[in-house]
Amino acid sequence: MVSIIADFTPKTKLRKVERKVVPVQEKLSIEELMETNTYQRFNRSIELVFDNTEDLDLNTEMGE
Repeated sequence: MVSIIADFTPKTKLRKVERKVVPVQEKLSIEELMETNTYQRFNRSIELVFDNTEDLDLNTEMGE
């Protein structure tokens, strides 16, 4: 009885994994990219950051 248990190996379970085919999107041209809302929001944010840093006087000492 002991030899039967010692020789026992469980069967490995195989799972078949299917990959979903994702459609490949074409890259946008520069003109198309610049027209997107995301780019326009990004551009406005960057301009705001630059405008605010122009107003800063970095030569003044803080708190002294």
